[in-house]
Amino acid sequence: ALFFPCDILLLDEGIGAGDQHFYDKFQAKLNSFFKKSKIMVLASHNKNLLKEWCNKGLVLEGGKIVFEGSINKCFDYYS
Repeated sequence: ALFFPCDILLLDEGIGAGDQHFYDKFQAKLNSFFKKSKIMVLASHNKNLLKEWCNKGLVLEGGKIVFEGSINKCFDYYS
């Protein structure tokens, strides 16, 4: 099985891969799975994906945290 119950869910931006059908199916599965998790960590450069799934963010430079805040403030800092 791809998913199993956990407290912390770690995802890379690879979830944006595939056609629309794959993405829709994955998103439905992720929705049900996310409700059972307490924390999700999503690494991505996809602004729409991050805004849809995240309420807080970190901006990293050289592997170090340079900004932490709401997802919108992270994008303000990043741009």
